[in-house]
Amino acid sequence: MSLADKAERLRAELGLEEGPIIAIIEQASTQLGLDAELRGMSLVDKADACMSQLGASMMAPMATVPVVAAEVVPMAVPIAPIVAKPAAALSGLTVHAARYGWARDLWSVNDVGNGGNRGGGAKDVTGIVRGMIVNDELHINANRHGQYMNRTFWPETADGPAIPRKLAVQYSYDGGARFTTESRAVPNETEPLHLTRGTRGTLDERTLHAPGQAAAGAAGQLSAQATRGCYVGACFLPIILTTFHVTPVGEDQLKVGGCSAVFGIPCPWGGTISRTGSHRFAGNPNAADPNNYQIWDFDNMGNCFCGKDGNGAPLWWAVRVCCC
Repeated sequence: MSLADKAERLRAELGLEEGPIIAIIEQASTQLGLDAELRGMSLVDKADACMSQLGASMMAPMATVPVVAAEVVPMAVPIAPIVAKPAAALSGLTVHAARYGWARDLWSVNDVGNGGNRGGGAKDVTGIVRGMIVNDELHINANRHGQYMNRTFWPETADGPAIPRKLAVQYSYDGGARFTTESRAVPNETEPLHLTRGTRGTLDERTLHAPGQAAAGAAGQLSAQATRGCYVGACFLPIILTTFHVTPVGEDQLKVGGCSAVFGIPCPWGGTISRTGSHRFAGNPNAADPNNYQIWDFDNMGNCFCGKDGNGAPLWWAVRVCCC
């Protein structure tokens, strides 16, 4: 039984309102008193737990809806011709296709897997993703739980292979141009996929734009979310080594903090810098030193940057070692 079938059975048995799959399962868990027990579990696990709670009655076939014969219209009575109405324009978010797996290019896989069949390392999860749309937005694994996507989209492969996996979604808004966004493949899958009308997936810096279409927002602008992670850096005079973490706050601010070793002496630091250009953030990364104004110029992917003083003279460099 698919996730959609389970959600429909729960909705029918418990008298729940129609809605997205995720909303139905959340309502079911609340009505069955399983909220605390299921907190943090994947959507698939929650659905299975709710089905088990209902017991054997859930496995009984749903009642057949009697079919009432339509009233016979005498042939002598003229029947007005049926005029086809024009199809209403699509509105909101439409998910055209979605795939999950570990293949480098999920869309080029011909041998699509399912269940215990791993195929070419990609699974069609269109139905599941469509059921997770809420208010024309997708916020999948927003809390960055480890292995959430694995348990939700392909639990049969949770035992391996132990390599990072990702989720790719083809979508459009209001029947317009189609786009593709893709989550980053990171260890333990602690990566979300956000999709809104405003960001068009660029929260994860993996959006591939339709031909001839520009990215949402400023053209060529580096997403602040693409800079998230742990970095190591150094400068030569004096010899200083540093490790630190970058946490995006929206699209125009970075919260940074770490520890530097100055001649072997550990010196913790932390502060906030703000966007001043398409790939540039500037401000005081060390709030304890008000005179330490710096400019950070990132590369196109947010994997490294050059730190400069207020006059633009290079001071130090840093590279990202993991996206955590």
